[in-house]
Amino acid sequence: MNTTQIYLVENCYGDINKVYIGKEKSHQRQGRKNSHQNTFGKDVIFTYIDEAEGWNKENWEPLETYWIEQFRQWGFEIMNKRKKGGSGSDF
Repeated sequence: MNTTQIYLVENCYGDINKVYIGKEKSHQRQGRKNSHQNTFGKDVIFTYIDEAEGWNKENWEPLETYWIEQFRQWGFEIMNKRKKGGSGSDF
């Protein structure tokens, strides 16, 4: 079955308070980790935190948005450019 994993990148730029929330398709497992290590530093911690059925945006975007807001509420500095899941500009 096709799934989309929601993941957490911790310790961005060596700061335990800076995190990034992202998503990747099941067939790309760990494909994004190397990219984030290049962006945020080699000492990041990469963890899957949730999963949505399928690859449709309607399935995974609410979960990614939820986790971005949840970590914001917990006091973390969110490295995501958008305040919700997905890519591109916020409207």
